[in-house]
Amino acid sequence: MYFYSDTSVKDNFTHHIDFSRVNSTSQVLKHYENLLTLEFFLKSPKDFNEKRDIEKEILICERKIKWWKEQWNFSQEDFLKGVNDLKRKWR
Repeated sequence: MYFYSDTSVKDNFTHHIDFSRVNSTSQVLKHYENLLTLEFFLKSPKDFNEKRDIEKEILICERKIKWWKEQWNFSQEDFLKGVNDLKRKWR
C-alpha cells in the first residue's frame, strides 16, 4: 500500500497513461483492499497524528474508487466477486 504525504514535493504529472487500456475493475479492487487495510489500522491508531493521516488516506482511497468505478470498462459483477474474495481473505 502506498501512503501519500502532505509534505512531499508535488511534481507536475507529465507521464501519459492511456487509461482506456487499464482494467478499471482491478484498480477498484486494489483501492478497495487498501481501504480495508486503512479501516483496520483506524481501529487502533498509535496516536492522533496517525489517526488523522489514516483518515486522509481513506478520503483519497474513496475518491480513487469512485473515479475508477465511473470508467467505461468497470464491471460491477467482477467487482462483487473480487469483494467476496477479499472478505474471505480478511477473515
